[in-house]
Amino acid sequence: MQIRLLPVVLAFSLCAPAAIAGGFSGQAKLETPVTQATSASVNGVDWRCDGDTCTGSAERVSGVDGFMRECRKVSEALGPLASYSSNGRAMSGANLNSCNRLAESGRAKTVAAK
Repeated sequence: MQIRLLPVVLAFSLCAPAAIAGGFSGQAKLETPVTQATSASVNGVDWRCDGDTCTGSAERVSGVDGFMRECRKVSEALGPLASYSSNGRAMSGANLNSCNRLAESGRAKTVAAK
């Protein structure tokens, strides 16, 4: 039994530190550029925007949520996105449209609640 578990334990121990150490890295392009540098925090990820380019990073966060939920939360905080990627994964055009629609819906609910 111990011999069978050894490869699993070894594989996990080799992969886990890389996943933890990697943190989060994201990039987004805004549909409408900001006139001055701005920043926002989205679930522990610090996003900074200059013009139409935004970058997000966090040392101890592997991701905000699922890929679509990540995009929606970033779009809610920063505004409609022309592109979105995180940890090397880029969102396709159709999914990006859905992301922005969901974010707009979330922004509308927030405004209505105030």
